[in-house]
Amino acid sequence: MRLVVADTNGRELDLHPLTFRPDGSAVQASVNPERPFLYPATCFVTGTIQNRTVACLSESVISSYLGNHMPSSASCTR
Repeated sequence: MRLVVADTNGRELDLHPLTFRPDGSAVQASVNPERPFLYPATCFVTGTIQNRTVACLSESVISSYLGNHMPSSASCTR
């Protein structure tokens, strides 16, 4: 599941509620509970939202997502 919000300037914020594991990887719920989205720790970088540090997907993962494919180096799986 996710939430996408946009402002009048066309900027978008795509929020993915994740459960982080101790090893830095994360799990995102999907409409099929048997197949959650799995993100290895290597998919994440840090960013800030209103001066708070948050985990973000790396630029390469986002770029591949927008192109509807995942690069083999990302190893992010569903």
